[in-house]
Amino acid sequence: MAAFSHEEDLSGRLDWILFRDGPLHQYRDETLLNSDLARLRAEGYEVVDFDCAEWPDELAMHREFKEALRFPDDYGMNLDAFNDCIRDFRPEGSGAVVVLRRLETLSARNFREGASKALSEILCDASRWHLLFGTRFLTLILSSAESMPTLPTHIPQWPRRLHPSNWSDAG
Repeated sequence: MAAFSHEEDLSGRLDWILFRDGPLHQYRDETLLNSDLARLRAEGYEVVDFDCAEWPDELAMHREFKEALRFPDDYGMNLDAFNDCIRDFRPEGSGAVVVLRRLETLSARNFREGASKALSEILCDASRWHLLFGTRFLTLILSSAESMPTLPTHIPQWPRRLHPSNWSDAG
């Protein structure tokens, strides 16, 4: 089953607008992010919202992933296991939106170097994987403009995108 249909009226649908430009989008404005999340919930998406600033270390991050994303009891608590389990995640509703607020804070704490980039890349790959099976899967990141270099600048065929409302101030 395709993620979208030619028979659907896609005009004005936020999910269509976001997927059209890729599976991962950065927001600078929390109010805009929250507004878009309300719209996506209204379109039937399961939103799984994480505040990365609350994680003191990688183990805490993986514990929250395991609980919120309904990973199995034997989840390995590392990025390799996250990569495996996120592909098996089955969202409730018309798709999933994973939200990572303040992702840039990982580099300032007890996380291995490149953790935020690796996490972003895994989530982009997971979106492609889910789309192969007709499941919609987006990642939305709330992060300041100064943190842009910590995000992946190129993932083959699926670059990270700045939310369209931020284009005018992207400089």
